[in-house]
Order: sequence, then structure tokens, then C-alpha cells
Amino acid sequence: MRLLLVTAILFVNTGLFAQSMPDSSFRFSGFIFDEDSIPVEGAYVINYRTMMGMATNRDGHFSLTCEPGDSLMISHISYKRRIIKVESFNPVASPQVYYVRFAAHELSPLIIQQNPNNMKYFAKNIELMNRQIKKMIHSMGPQGGASPVNMSTNPALGGGVGISFSLADVATVFRKKKTPDDIRREKAIHEAHRTMILDSILRIGVYHEGIVDSIMATRNWN
Repeated sequence: MRLLLVTAILFVNTGLFAQSMPDSSFRFSGFIFDEDSIPVEGAYVINYRTMMGMATNRDGHFSLTCEPGDSLMISHISYKRRIIKVESFNPVASPQVYYVRFAAHELSPLIIQQNPNNMKYFAKNIELMNRQIKKMIHSMGPQGGASPVNMSTNPALGGGVGISFSLADVATVFRKKKTPDDIRREKAIHEAHRTMILDSILRIGVYHEGIVDSIMATRNWN
């Protein structure tokens, strides 16, 4: 009987002591800015102790339940990670601003190799376009009235940009006396040819500075 009484007293005292202990957790808030004092949106702030976290809003603000001594990690793909040490709670203190630095990410070297067949198809495509245009010019006079012609890149390159123009417009380019309209037509056909060549180059991935001009200079429409 005496043993049961002592045990009951111990349980009661333990419960009273536990209830008298104050809750040390509190809401810890702050702002995340970059080095240019711009709010960082979408930065994750994680409490290491509880593994609970949140993402900052468009103002860079966050608010987490913490206890004195907790460590918070700031993580963002564009910035270096930073650890915040939570001190004792101060209800009158304003939320602090924490600055993060940009992170530079280095990628492994990437080597791109072209398919040798692509250049073969490209050369055939250019040769085919030159033959078609030359044939159309020699088969018509300036007053011809043929229907519009549609040209596109070699199907081996996946199609391309179709260009429609009249054979008469092509023929007028080579008249000795050119009117302003003839000059505009010549420029339009010239740019159409450039567009087709550039489209083929971009599709096979061999573009470099001046390559289109070099190919255009090899044309022989005479």
C-alpha cells in the first residue's frame, strides 16, 4: 500500500513538472536577398532539426517554427548554400535580411560530332537547287506565264522551308534593263535562296560565320 502511494505521488509530480515547462518553439522569419539586394523567390529554407521547410515568396520572405540553437539551410539552384544559426527569440526584433551569393556551375566538356552523311546530303541539295533554278531560267523568257513553282530542301534533311515564286520573276532578273520592281523581285528571289540554304545548314548543324555567303557566291545561273 505504501509502495503504491509513493508511485502515485511520483507520477503526479512528473506530470506537474512537465506542464510547467514553457514551450521554447517560436516562429522565426526573415528575408532572402541576393548581392544586388533583389528578393530571391523560390529559395528553400529547411530546418535541420525538424527537416521541415518552405520556399520563399516573391518578396524573399520565409517563416518557420524553430527553437533556439536550430540551424536553417538556404538552398537555391542559382545561389550558394548558406546556413543560418537561430538564436534566442526576440519578439520586438524585426525580421533580418540574409544575403546569398550567385553560384557558378561548371559543366563537363560536350563534344558534338556531325554525321558525315549530313554534309553529303547538304551538298546534293545545293546542287539540286542550282540545277533547278538554272533550268527554269533557260527555259523561259521574261514574258513567260508559267504557274508558281514551289521549292523545298532535300527530304533527306527532313523537308525544309518551301519557297514559292513565278518562273517569269526569275527570268526578269537577268534582263539587261531592270526596273525598281525587277530589283525588288531579284532581292526576293535572292533572299529566298539564302533562306533555303540557311535552313539546310541549321538542320545538319554545320553553320559557321560566312558559310551562307560562301555558298551563294558559288551559284552559276548563267
